[in-house]
Amino acid sequence: MPRGKKGTRKPAPKSGAAMKYDAHATALDDAYGMLAELRRELSDTREDKNDREELLDLFASCKDSQRAWILLEDYFNKLKLSRKDFPGDDWWEDVVAVKGKKRLEALSIVFLRTGRQMPSELSEHANLKRFKEIEKAEKERAVFTELENWMFPPAPNHLDAPRASIRAVATPMPERAGSSLHRLKIEFIIRRPRTGDRKKSLANLVDLTVRAAHEKELFPPNDWEFIEWVTENFAADVGKGDLFLSGQQLLQWLAHWGDESRLQPAVNKAHHQFLGQLAELTEAKGRGPRKLTLPEGNKVPVKEAVFFTGRPTLVLWNNTFYFLRNCPPAKQLAKWLTDDPATPAKTKQPAKAKKAAPELATVAAVATPESEDTDSSLNLLKIEFYVQTTSGNHKKSLANLTKLITKGASEKEQFNAADWEFIEWAAAQFGEEAGTGDLFLSGPQLLQWLAHWGEESRLLPELDAPQHRFLGQLTELSPSLRNGTAELAFTHQLLLPDGTEAPMQEAVFFAGRPTWYFGIAHFISCATARRPSCSPSGLPTRARPSPSLARALSPH
Repeated sequence: MPRGKKGTRKPAPKSGAAMKYDAHATALDDAYGMLAELRRELSDTREDKNDREELLDLFASCKDSQRAWILLEDYFNKLKLSRKDFPGDDWWEDVVAVKGKKRLEALSIVFLRTGRQMPSELSEHANLKRFKEIEKAEKERAVFTELENWMFPPAPNHLDAPRASIRAVATPMPERAGSSLHRLKIEFIIRRPRTGDRKKSLANLVDLTVRAAHEKELFPPNDWEFIEWVTENFAADVGKGDLFLSGQQLLQWLAHWGDESRLQPAVNKAHHQFLGQLAELTEAKGRGPRKLTLPEGNKVPVKEAVFFTGRPTLVLWNNTFYFLRNCPPAKQLAKWLTDDPATPAKTKQPAKAKKAAPELATVAAVATPESEDTDSSLNLLKIEFYVQTTSGNHKKSLANLTKLITKGASEKEQFNAADWEFIEWAAAQFGEEAGTGDLFLSGPQLLQWLAHWGEESRLLPELDAPQHRFLGQLTELSPSLRNGTAELAFTHQLLLPDGTEAPMQEAVFFAGRPTWYFGIAHFISCATARRPSCSPSGLPTRARPSPSLARALSPH
Protein backbone atom coordinates (compact mmCIF):
# COMPACT_ATOMS: atom_id res chain seq x y z
CA MET A 1 0.00 0.00 0.00
CA PRO A 2 1.29 3.52 -0.65
CA ARG A 3 2.61 5.30 2.36
CA GLY A 4 0.85 8.28 3.81
CA LYS A 5 2.50 11.53 4.70
CA LYS A 6 5.09 11.25 7.40
CA GLY A 7 3.70 12.68 10.56
CA THR A 8 0.05 12.71 9.52
CA ARG A 9 -0.79 9.79 11.79
CA LYS A 10 -1.28 11.21 15.27
CA PRO A 11 1.32 9.81 17.67
CA ALA A 12 0.29 8.35 20.98
CA PRO A 13 0.04 11.26 23.44
CA LYS A 14 2.74 11.46 26.09
CA SER A 15 1.60 11.86 29.66
CA GLY A 16 3.13 14.61 31.74
CA ALA A 17 4.74 11.99 33.96
CA ALA A 18 6.34 10.28 30.96
CA MET A 19 7.76 13.58 29.73
CA LYS A 20 9.20 14.19 33.19
CA TYR A 21 10.64 10.66 33.27
CA ASP A 22 12.34 11.10 29.88
CA ALA A 23 13.56 14.61 30.72
CA HIS A 24 15.10 13.36 33.98
CA ALA A 25 16.91 10.52 32.15
CA THR A 26 18.21 12.93 29.50
CA ALA A 27 19.40 15.41 32.12
CA LEU A 28 21.38 12.69 33.91
CA ASP A 29 22.96 11.55 30.64
CA ASP A 30 23.98 15.12 29.78
CA ALA A 31 25.32 15.89 33.25
CA TYR A 32 27.08 12.64 34.15
CA GLY A 33 27.86 10.98 30.82
CA MET A 34 29.33 7.52 31.44
CA LEU A 35 28.47 7.76 35.15
CA ALA A 36 24.77 8.43 34.52
CA GLU A 37 23.75 4.83 35.27
CA LEU A 38 25.57 4.91 38.61
CA ARG A 39 23.90 8.21 39.46
CA ARG A 40 20.47 6.68 38.77
CA GLU A 41 21.17 3.79 41.11
CA LEU A 42 22.29 6.16 43.85
CA SER A 43 19.21 8.35 43.41
CA ASP A 44 16.90 5.35 44.07
CA THR A 45 16.11 4.44 47.65
CA ARG A 46 16.61 0.83 48.60
CA GLU A 47 12.95 0.48 49.58
CA ASP A 48 11.69 1.70 46.17
CA LYS A 49 14.01 -0.63 44.32
CA ASN A 50 12.98 -3.62 46.48
CA ASP A 51 9.29 -2.88 45.85
CA ARG A 52 9.83 -2.79 42.09
CA GLU A 53 11.90 -6.00 42.16
CA GLU A 54 9.12 -7.80 44.05
CA LEU A 55 6.57 -6.65 41.47
CA LEU A 56 8.81 -7.85 38.65
CA ASP A 57 9.24 -11.26 40.29
CA LEU A 58 5.47 -11.62 40.69
CA PHE A 59 4.94 -10.42 37.11
CA ALA A 60 7.50 -12.88 35.72
CA SER A 61 5.92 -15.92 37.42
CA CYS A 62 2.24 -14.97 37.07
CA LYS A 63 0.23 -17.50 35.05
CA ASP A 64 -2.98 -15.46 34.71
CA SER A 65 -2.75 -12.85 31.94
CA GLN A 66 -5.23 -10.45 33.57
CA ARG A 67 -3.40 -10.51 36.89
CA ALA A 68 -0.08 -10.09 35.03
CA TRP A 69 -1.52 -7.00 33.34
CA ILE A 70 -2.49 -5.51 36.72
CA LEU A 71 0.98 -6.24 38.13
CA LEU A 72 2.59 -4.53 35.13
CA GLU A 73 0.34 -1.49 35.64
CA ASP A 74 1.48 -1.36 39.28
CA TYR A 75 5.10 -1.54 38.14
CA PHE A 76 4.57 1.32 35.69
CA ASN A 77 2.94 3.37 38.46
CA LYS A 78 6.03 2.86 40.63
CA LEU A 79 8.04 4.41 37.79
CA LYS A 80 5.42 7.17 37.41
CA LEU A 81 4.60 5.86 33.94
CA SER A 82 1.45 4.37 32.43
CA ARG A 83 0.44 1.87 29.75
CA LYS A 84 -0.26 4.62 27.19
CA ASP A 85 3.39 5.70 27.35
CA PHE A 86 4.27 2.48 25.47
CA PRO A 87 2.35 2.77 22.17
CA GLY A 88 1.23 -0.22 20.16
CA ASP A 89 -0.88 -3.25 21.01
CA ASP A 90 1.27 -6.10 19.74
CA TRP A 91 4.01 -6.01 22.38
CA TRP A 92 1.74 -7.32 25.17
CA GLU A 93 1.15 -10.60 23.32
CA ASP A 94 4.91 -11.14 23.05
CA VAL A 95 5.41 -10.39 26.75
CA VAL A 96 2.59 -12.55 28.14
CA ALA A 97 3.43 -15.51 25.86
CA VAL A 98 6.55 -16.35 27.91
CA LYS A 99 7.34 -16.63 31.62
CA GLY A 100 10.20 -16.14 34.02
CA LYS A 101 13.35 -14.39 32.81
CA LYS A 102 12.14 -14.57 29.20
CA ARG A 103 9.14 -12.40 30.16
CA LEU A 104 11.39 -9.81 31.79
CA GLU A 105 13.64 -9.87 28.72
CA ALA A 106 10.58 -9.23 26.53
CA LEU A 107 9.57 -6.33 28.81
CA SER A 108 13.06 -4.82 28.53
CA ILE A 109 12.71 -4.94 24.73
CA VAL A 110 9.52 -2.85 25.09
CA PHE A 111 11.60 -0.15 26.82
CA LEU A 112 14.31 -0.40 24.16
CA ARG A 113 11.78 -0.03 21.34
CA THR A 114 10.42 3.23 22.74
CA GLY A 115 13.89 4.56 23.55
CA ARG A 116 12.87 4.96 27.18
CA GLN A 117 15.47 4.65 29.94
CA MET A 118 15.25 1.25 31.69
CA PRO A 119 15.25 1.10 35.49
CA SER A 120 18.27 -0.65 36.99
CA GLU A 121 16.36 -3.74 38.18
CA LEU A 122 15.10 -4.39 34.62
CA SER A 123 18.29 -3.50 32.74
CA GLU A 124 20.05 -6.62 34.07
CA HIS A 125 17.54 -8.71 32.08
CA ALA A 126 18.07 -6.76 28.83
CA ASN A 127 19.51 -8.69 25.90
CA LEU A 128 20.88 -6.14 23.44
CA LYS A 129 22.01 -8.80 20.98
CA ARG A 130 18.50 -10.27 20.86
CA PHE A 131 17.01 -6.78 20.45
CA LYS A 132 19.22 -6.07 17.43
CA GLU A 133 18.21 -9.39 15.87
CA ILE A 134 14.52 -8.59 16.35
CA GLU A 135 14.99 -5.09 14.93
CA LYS A 136 16.78 -6.46 11.86
CA ALA A 137 14.08 -9.09 11.28
CA GLU A 138 11.34 -6.45 11.52
CA LYS A 139 13.07 -4.24 8.97
CA GLU A 140 13.38 -7.15 6.54
CA ARG A 141 9.75 -8.10 7.12
CA ALA A 142 8.70 -4.52 6.37
CA VAL A 143 10.67 -4.59 3.09
CA PHE A 144 9.07 -7.87 2.02
CA THR A 145 5.60 -6.61 2.97
CA GLU A 146 6.15 -3.49 0.88
CA LEU A 147 7.36 -5.60 -2.03
CA GLU A 148 4.37 -7.90 -1.78
CA ASN A 149 1.92 -4.98 -1.70
CA TRP A 150 3.69 -3.39 -4.65
CA MET A 151 3.73 -6.51 -6.82
CA PHE A 152 0.26 -7.68 -5.84
CA PRO A 153 -1.70 -4.59 -4.76
CA PRO A 154 -4.53 -5.40 -2.34
CA ALA A 155 -8.00 -5.26 -3.82
CA PRO A 156 -9.65 -1.88 -3.14
CA ASN A 157 -12.00 -1.99 -0.18
CA HIS A 158 -14.77 -0.03 -1.92
CA LEU A 159 -18.26 -1.24 -1.20
CA ASP A 160 -19.40 0.53 -4.35
CA ALA A 161 -17.85 2.61 -7.15
CA PRO A 162 -15.53 5.48 -6.08
CA ARG A 163 -17.46 8.69 -5.60
CA ALA A 164 -14.64 11.23 -5.69
CA SER A 165 -11.61 11.99 -7.84
CA ILE A 166 -8.75 14.49 -7.91
CA ARG A 167 -7.20 16.50 -10.73
CA ALA A 168 -4.05 18.65 -10.79
CA VAL A 169 -4.45 21.69 -13.05
CA ALA A 170 -1.08 23.15 -14.11
CA THR A 171 -0.85 26.79 -15.21
CA PRO A 172 2.49 28.40 -16.19
CA MET A 173 2.91 31.72 -14.35
CA PRO A 174 5.71 34.27 -14.96
CA GLU A 175 8.40 34.14 -12.30
CA ARG A 176 7.85 37.86 -11.80
CA ALA A 177 6.17 40.65 -13.71
CA GLY A 178 7.61 40.93 -17.22
CA SER A 179 9.77 37.81 -16.92
CA SER A 180 9.96 35.32 -19.78
CA LEU A 181 10.76 32.46 -17.38
CA HIS A 182 7.91 30.72 -15.58
CA ARG A 183 6.93 28.63 -12.60
CA LEU A 184 4.18 26.03 -12.79
CA LYS A 185 1.22 26.80 -10.55
CA ILE A 186 -0.57 23.63 -9.41
CA GLU A 187 -4.24 23.76 -8.37
CA PHE A 188 -5.93 20.68 -6.96
CA ILE A 189 -9.54 20.05 -7.94
CA ILE A 190 -11.61 17.44 -6.11
CA ARG A 191 -14.72 16.32 -7.94
CA ARG A 192 -17.68 14.88 -6.01
CA PRO A 193 -21.12 14.00 -7.41
CA ARG A 194 -23.05 16.35 -5.12
CA THR A 195 -20.71 19.31 -4.76
CA GLY A 196 -19.10 19.22 -8.22
CA ASP A 197 -15.56 20.53 -8.72
CA ARG A 198 -14.02 22.22 -5.69
CA LYS A 199 -10.53 23.74 -5.49
CA LYS A 200 -8.49 22.44 -2.54
CA SER A 201 -5.23 23.66 -1.06
CA LEU A 202 -2.44 21.36 0.07
CA ALA A 203 -3.55 21.98 3.66
CA ASN A 204 -6.99 20.62 2.72
CA LEU A 205 -5.36 17.51 1.21
CA VAL A 206 -3.35 16.94 4.39
CA ASP A 207 -6.61 17.16 6.32
CA LEU A 208 -8.04 14.48 4.02
CA THR A 209 -5.21 12.06 4.80
CA VAL A 210 -5.69 12.30 8.58
CA ARG A 211 -9.45 11.84 8.53
CA ALA A 212 -11.28 8.58 9.11
CA ALA A 213 -10.87 5.69 6.66
CA HIS A 214 -14.17 6.46 4.91
CA GLU A 215 -12.50 9.39 3.09
CA LYS A 216 -9.97 7.01 1.55
CA GLU A 217 -12.77 4.74 0.39
CA LEU A 218 -14.32 7.55 -1.65
CA PHE A 219 -11.30 7.80 -4.02
CA PRO A 220 -9.88 5.32 -6.54
CA PRO A 221 -6.61 3.74 -5.30
CA ASN A 222 -4.49 5.65 -7.85
CA ASP A 223 -5.99 8.98 -6.81
CA TRP A 224 -5.46 8.26 -3.12
CA GLU A 225 -1.85 7.28 -3.80
CA PHE A 226 -1.42 10.61 -5.61
CA ILE A 227 -2.89 12.55 -2.65
CA GLU A 228 -0.54 10.83 -0.20
CA TRP A 229 2.50 11.40 -2.42
CA VAL A 230 1.75 15.11 -2.92
CA THR A 231 1.18 15.78 0.78
CA GLU A 232 4.30 13.85 1.76
CA ASN A 233 6.60 15.71 -0.63
CA PHE A 234 5.25 19.26 -0.81
CA ALA A 235 2.89 20.09 2.08
CA ALA A 236 5.63 21.05 4.55
CA ASP A 237 7.16 23.60 2.14
CA VAL A 238 3.96 25.16 0.86
CA GLY A 239 1.77 25.48 3.95
CA LYS A 240 -1.57 27.06 3.15
CA GLY A 241 -0.45 28.80 -0.05
CA ASP A 242 -0.52 27.62 -3.65
CA LEU A 243 2.01 25.12 -4.95
CA PHE A 244 4.52 26.46 -7.49
CA LEU A 245 7.00 24.10 -9.16
CA SER A 246 10.20 24.73 -11.10
CA GLY A 247 13.68 23.28 -11.40
CA GLN A 248 14.31 20.26 -9.21
CA GLN A 249 10.82 20.14 -7.66
CA LEU A 250 9.16 20.11 -11.08
CA LEU A 251 11.61 17.44 -12.20
CA GLN A 252 10.86 15.38 -9.08
CA TRP A 253 7.17 15.45 -10.01
CA LEU A 254 7.73 14.57 -13.68
CA ALA A 255 10.28 11.82 -13.00
CA HIS A 256 7.95 10.22 -10.44
CA TRP A 257 4.80 10.15 -12.56
CA GLY A 258 6.52 9.56 -15.91
CA ASP A 259 4.65 9.95 -19.18
CA GLU A 260 1.29 10.44 -17.41
CA SER A 261 2.54 13.37 -15.25
CA ARG A 262 -0.96 13.86 -13.72
CA LEU A 263 -0.70 17.51 -14.80
CA GLN A 264 -3.50 18.90 -16.95
CA PRO A 265 -3.90 22.34 -18.57
CA ALA A 266 -7.59 22.17 -17.55
CA VAL A 267 -9.81 19.73 -15.65
CA ASN A 268 -11.24 18.04 -18.74
CA LYS A 269 -8.14 18.19 -20.97
CA ALA A 270 -5.47 15.57 -21.67
CA HIS A 271 -2.47 15.22 -19.36
CA HIS A 272 0.89 16.77 -20.16
CA GLN A 273 3.61 14.24 -21.05
CA PHE A 274 7.20 13.78 -19.97
CA LEU A 275 9.34 11.30 -21.92
CA GLY A 276 12.73 12.42 -20.59
CA GLN A 277 13.78 13.92 -23.95
CA LEU A 278 16.19 16.76 -24.69
CA ALA A 279 15.46 19.94 -26.62
CA GLU A 280 18.01 22.58 -27.60
CA LEU A 281 18.08 26.28 -28.42
CA THR A 282 19.59 26.95 -31.85
CA GLU A 283 20.78 30.27 -33.16
CA ALA A 284 18.94 31.89 -36.02
CA LYS A 285 20.50 32.72 -39.36
CA GLY A 286 20.51 36.39 -40.18
CA ARG A 287 17.73 38.36 -38.47
CA GLY A 288 15.39 35.46 -37.73
CA PRO A 289 14.26 34.46 -34.23
CA ARG A 290 15.88 31.64 -32.31
CA LYS A 291 14.35 28.19 -32.61
CA LEU A 292 13.75 25.34 -30.21
CA THR A 293 15.04 22.11 -31.77
CA LEU A 294 12.99 19.10 -30.66
CA PRO A 295 14.37 15.52 -30.34
CA GLU A 296 12.95 14.45 -33.70
CA GLY A 297 14.70 17.40 -35.42
CA ASN A 298 11.71 19.73 -35.85
CA LYS A 299 12.32 23.39 -35.07
CA VAL A 300 9.66 25.56 -33.44
CA PRO A 301 9.72 29.26 -32.46
CA VAL A 302 10.73 29.83 -28.84
CA LYS A 303 7.72 32.14 -28.42
CA GLU A 304 5.44 29.09 -28.71
CA ALA A 305 7.17 27.24 -25.86
CA VAL A 306 7.10 27.86 -22.11
CA PHE A 307 10.48 27.98 -20.36
CA PHE A 308 10.69 27.33 -16.62
CA THR A 309 13.10 28.88 -14.17
CA GLY A 310 15.48 26.85 -12.00
CA ARG A 311 17.96 24.06 -12.69
CA PRO A 312 17.59 21.88 -14.64
CA THR A 313 15.70 24.07 -17.10
CA LEU A 314 12.52 22.44 -18.40
CA VAL A 315 10.50 23.46 -21.45
CA LEU A 316 6.82 22.85 -22.17
CA TRP A 317 5.74 22.68 -25.80
CA ASN A 318 2.61 21.11 -27.24
CA ASN A 319 1.68 19.37 -23.97
CA THR A 320 5.13 17.75 -23.60
CA PHE A 321 7.93 18.61 -21.16
CA TYR A 322 11.57 18.55 -22.34
CA PHE A 323 14.97 19.11 -20.75
CA LEU A 324 16.76 22.14 -22.20
CA ARG A 325 20.20 20.99 -23.26
CA ASN A 326 23.27 23.14 -22.60
CA CYS A 327 21.19 25.87 -21.02
CA PRO A 328 22.82 29.31 -20.64
CA PRO A 329 22.66 31.20 -17.31
CA ALA A 330 19.15 32.26 -16.29
CA LYS A 331 19.70 35.97 -17.03
CA GLN A 332 21.08 35.21 -20.49
CA LEU A 333 18.24 32.81 -21.23
CA ALA A 334 15.64 35.39 -20.17
CA LYS A 335 17.33 37.98 -22.39
CA TRP A 336 17.31 35.63 -25.39
CA LEU A 337 13.63 34.84 -24.90
CA THR A 338 12.68 38.54 -24.80
CA ASP A 339 14.91 39.61 -27.72
CA ASP A 340 13.11 41.30 -30.58
CA PRO A 341 13.09 38.86 -33.55
CA ALA A 342 14.27 41.68 -35.75
CA THR A 343 17.46 42.06 -33.71
CA PRO A 344 20.33 40.01 -35.06
CA ALA A 345 21.22 37.20 -32.70
CA LYS A 346 24.63 37.61 -31.12
CA THR A 347 26.01 34.16 -31.55
CA LYS A 348 29.03 32.95 -29.70
CA GLN A 349 32.02 32.01 -31.79
CA PRO A 350 32.33 28.22 -31.76
CA ALA A 351 35.41 26.85 -30.07
CA LYS A 352 36.67 25.27 -33.28
CA ALA A 353 36.86 28.71 -34.98
CA LYS A 354 39.61 29.64 -32.57
CA LYS A 355 42.72 27.72 -33.42
CA ALA A 356 43.90 26.37 -30.12
CA ALA A 357 47.62 26.16 -29.65
CA PRO A 358 48.89 22.61 -29.10
CA GLU A 359 50.26 23.52 -25.68
CA LEU A 360 46.86 24.57 -24.29
CA ALA A 361 45.73 22.62 -21.22
CA THR A 362 42.51 20.59 -21.14
CA VAL A 363 40.22 19.48 -18.32
CA ALA A 364 38.81 15.97 -17.89
CA ALA A 365 36.19 14.75 -15.39
CA VAL A 366 36.57 11.07 -14.42
CA ALA A 367 33.36 9.54 -13.05
CA THR A 368 33.54 6.51 -10.75
CA PRO A 369 30.45 4.94 -9.08
CA GLU A 370 30.96 4.41 -5.35
CA SER A 371 28.53 2.73 -2.93
CA GLU A 372 26.64 5.29 -0.82
CA ASP A 373 26.98 3.00 2.22
CA THR A 374 29.00 -0.05 3.16
CA ASP A 375 26.08 -2.44 2.67
CA SER A 376 24.14 -0.49 0.03
CA SER A 377 23.61 -1.46 -3.61
CA LEU A 378 22.87 2.16 -4.58
CA ASN A 379 25.73 4.40 -5.63
CA LEU A 380 27.00 7.95 -5.73
CA LEU A 381 29.00 9.19 -8.72
CA LYS A 382 32.44 10.37 -7.64
CA ILE A 383 33.85 13.08 -9.93
CA GLU A 384 37.60 13.66 -10.10
CA PHE A 385 38.98 16.55 -12.16
CA TYR A 386 42.28 16.33 -14.05
CA VAL A 387 44.13 19.15 -15.77
CA GLN A 388 46.00 17.64 -18.71
CA THR A 389 49.13 19.48 -19.83
CA THR A 390 52.23 18.56 -21.78
CA SER A 391 53.90 17.62 -18.48
CA GLY A 392 51.20 15.06 -17.59
CA ASN A 393 47.85 14.69 -15.80
CA HIS A 394 47.35 16.66 -12.58
CA LYS A 395 44.42 15.88 -10.27
CA LYS A 396 42.61 19.00 -9.04
CA SER A 397 39.78 19.56 -6.58
CA LEU A 398 36.94 21.95 -7.32
CA ALA A 399 38.55 24.35 -4.86
CA ASN A 400 41.69 24.33 -7.03
CA LEU A 401 39.62 25.03 -10.15
CA THR A 402 37.85 27.89 -8.37
CA LYS A 403 41.24 29.44 -7.57
CA LEU A 404 42.13 29.22 -11.27
CA ILE A 405 39.07 31.32 -12.09
CA THR A 406 39.96 34.00 -9.53
CA LYS A 407 43.40 34.41 -11.09
CA GLY A 408 41.74 35.87 -14.15
CA ALA A 409 42.83 36.20 -17.76
CA SER A 410 46.34 34.81 -17.29
CA GLU A 411 44.98 31.37 -16.39
CA LYS A 412 42.12 31.55 -18.88
CA GLU A 413 44.55 31.89 -21.77
CA GLN A 414 46.08 28.51 -20.93
CA PHE A 415 42.80 26.64 -21.67
CA ASN A 416 40.68 26.42 -24.78
CA ALA A 417 37.30 28.17 -24.62
CA ALA A 418 35.18 25.03 -24.19
CA ASP A 419 37.25 23.74 -21.27
CA TRP A 420 37.29 27.12 -19.55
CA GLU A 421 33.50 27.30 -19.86
CA PHE A 422 33.32 23.84 -18.26
CA ILE A 423 35.56 24.93 -15.36
CA GLU A 424 33.45 28.03 -14.71
CA TRP A 425 30.20 26.05 -14.83
CA ALA A 426 31.39 23.26 -12.49
CA ALA A 427 32.82 25.72 -9.96
CA ALA A 428 29.67 27.87 -9.99
CA GLN A 429 27.27 24.95 -9.58
CA PHE A 430 29.12 22.63 -7.19
CA GLY A 431 32.23 24.41 -5.84
CA GLU A 432 30.62 25.62 -2.63
CA GLU A 433 29.18 22.21 -1.77
CA ALA A 434 32.23 20.11 -2.64
CA GLY A 435 34.69 22.34 -0.77
CA THR A 436 38.20 20.93 -0.80
CA GLY A 437 37.03 17.31 -1.10
CA ASP A 438 35.83 15.22 -4.02
CA LEU A 439 32.51 15.88 -5.72
CA PHE A 440 29.78 13.23 -5.36
CA LEU A 441 26.63 13.42 -7.50
CA SER A 442 23.27 11.65 -7.36
CA GLY A 443 19.59 12.41 -7.91
CA PRO A 444 18.81 16.02 -8.93
CA GLN A 445 22.47 17.10 -8.98
CA LEU A 446 23.44 14.31 -11.34
CA LEU A 447 20.49 15.20 -13.52
CA GLN A 448 21.51 18.87 -13.48
CA TRP A 449 24.92 17.86 -14.84
CA LEU A 450 23.56 15.50 -17.50
CA ALA A 451 20.77 17.81 -18.64
CA HIS A 452 23.23 20.69 -19.03
CA TRP A 453 25.89 18.86 -21.03
CA GLY A 454 23.51 16.60 -22.92
CA GLU A 455 24.69 13.66 -24.99
CA GLU A 456 28.37 14.42 -24.43
CA SER A 457 28.07 14.54 -20.59
CA ARG A 458 31.81 15.37 -20.20
CA LEU A 459 32.10 12.37 -17.87
CA LEU A 460 34.80 9.78 -18.60
CA PRO A 461 35.09 6.29 -17.06
CA GLU A 462 38.86 6.86 -17.09
CA LEU A 463 41.34 9.23 -18.68
CA ASP A 464 41.56 9.04 -22.49
CA ALA A 465 38.41 6.87 -22.67
CA PRO A 466 35.20 7.77 -24.59
CA GLN A 467 32.68 9.90 -22.70
CA HIS A 468 29.55 8.50 -21.10
CA ARG A 469 26.40 9.49 -23.00
CA PHE A 470 23.03 10.82 -21.86
CA LEU A 471 20.17 10.65 -24.36
CA GLY A 472 17.34 11.61 -21.99
CA GLN A 473 15.67 8.19 -22.16
CA LEU A 474 13.54 6.37 -19.58
CA THR A 475 13.76 2.75 -18.50
CA GLU A 476 11.69 0.64 -16.12
CA LEU A 477 12.17 -2.32 -13.85
CA SER A 478 10.18 -5.27 -15.14
CA PRO A 479 9.44 -7.86 -12.41
CA SER A 480 8.95 -11.51 -13.33
CA LEU A 481 8.11 -14.74 -11.52
CA ARG A 482 10.75 -17.27 -10.52
CA ASN A 483 9.39 -20.81 -10.76
CA GLY A 484 5.92 -19.42 -10.08
CA THR A 485 6.69 -18.98 -6.37
CA ALA A 486 6.98 -16.12 -3.93
CA GLU A 487 10.69 -15.82 -4.75
CA LEU A 488 9.72 -13.45 -7.55
CA ALA A 489 10.99 -10.40 -5.67
CA PHE A 490 14.54 -10.51 -7.03
CA THR A 491 14.11 -11.62 -10.64
CA HIS A 492 13.78 -8.18 -12.19
CA GLN A 493 14.94 -7.18 -15.64
CA LEU A 494 15.66 -3.72 -16.97
CA LEU A 495 13.21 -2.82 -19.71
CA LEU A 496 15.29 -0.61 -22.01
CA PRO A 497 13.86 2.15 -24.24
CA ASP A 498 14.12 -0.05 -27.35
CA GLY A 499 11.99 -2.76 -25.69
CA THR A 500 14.80 -5.22 -24.94
CA GLU A 501 15.47 -6.55 -21.45
CA ALA A 502 18.79 -6.69 -19.60
CA PRO A 503 19.74 -8.14 -16.19
CA MET A 504 19.65 -5.41 -13.57
CA GLN A 505 22.87 -6.75 -12.01
CA GLU A 506 24.78 -5.54 -15.09
CA ALA A 507 23.79 -1.92 -14.44
CA VAL A 508 24.80 0.61 -11.79
CA PHE A 509 21.94 2.29 -9.92
CA PHE A 510 22.36 5.66 -8.25
CA ALA A 511 20.79 6.90 -5.02
CA GLY A 512 18.37 9.82 -4.80
CA ARG A 513 15.43 11.04 -6.84
CA PRO A 514 15.14 10.66 -9.77
CA THR A 515 16.78 7.24 -9.80
CA TRP A 516 19.51 6.81 -12.43
CA TYR A 517 20.77 3.62 -13.98
CA PHE A 518 24.07 3.37 -15.84
CA GLY A 519 25.03 0.66 -18.26
CA ILE A 520 26.72 0.21 -21.62
CA ALA A 521 28.17 3.75 -21.38
CA HIS A 522 24.71 5.36 -21.14
CA PHE A 523 22.94 7.19 -18.34
CA ILE A 524 19.20 6.44 -18.32
CA SER A 525 16.52 7.70 -15.95
CA CYS A 526 14.76 4.84 -14.18
CA ALA A 527 10.98 5.35 -13.93
CA THR A 528 10.47 3.66 -10.58
CA ALA A 529 7.54 5.60 -9.30
CA ARG A 530 4.23 4.09 -10.20
CA ARG A 531 2.44 1.11 -8.83
CA PRO A 532 2.39 -2.04 -10.93
CA SER A 533 -0.29 -2.64 -13.44
CA CYS A 534 -0.97 -6.20 -14.60
CA SER A 535 -0.46 -7.76 -17.98
CA PRO A 536 -3.10 -10.11 -19.43
CA SER A 537 -1.24 -12.97 -17.78
CA GLY A 538 -1.67 -11.30 -14.41
CA LEU A 539 2.01 -10.45 -13.88
CA PRO A 540 3.06 -6.97 -12.70
CA THR A 541 4.59 -4.94 -15.49
CA ARG A 542 5.61 -1.66 -13.86
CA ALA A 543 8.58 -0.69 -11.73
CA ARG A 544 9.28 -1.02 -8.03
CA PRO A 545 9.07 1.84 -5.50
CA SER A 546 12.46 3.18 -4.46
CA PRO A 547 12.46 2.11 -0.76
CA SER A 548 12.74 -1.51 -1.95
CA LEU A 549 15.15 -0.83 -4.80
CA ALA A 550 18.34 -1.18 -2.76
CA ARG A 551 17.03 -4.40 -1.21
CA ALA A 552 16.23 -5.85 -4.64
CA LEU A 553 19.69 -5.01 -5.97
CA SER A 554 21.44 -6.78 -3.10
CA PRO A 555 22.94 -10.17 -4.02
CA HIS A 556 20.96 -13.24 -2.91
